[in-house]
Amino acid sequence: MAKITKTKIKEAEYLEIKPMKSLDQLVNEVLAENIKSVLDMQVGVRSALDSLITQVMRKSEGKADPNKIRRIILDKM
Repeated sequence: MAKITKTKIKEAEYLEIKPMKSLDQLVNEVLAENIKSVLDMQVGVRSALDSLITQVMRKSEGKADPNKIRRIILDKM
């Protein structure tokens, strides 16, 4: 039986960590997937922006800052 060392445990932990996409990439994906919300937002539907922010939050598994997401989306419009 192989001996498990702290080093091997650390290596295994690192292998399971998924590389996080940049916030900008996540926003681009959500905008591309939600054309109707983008169009609604452009005509002033407030709930469309909230919906897009929610979608990015889901993709980031809750790790992204909603204020940063809002700024990125508004900058892209």
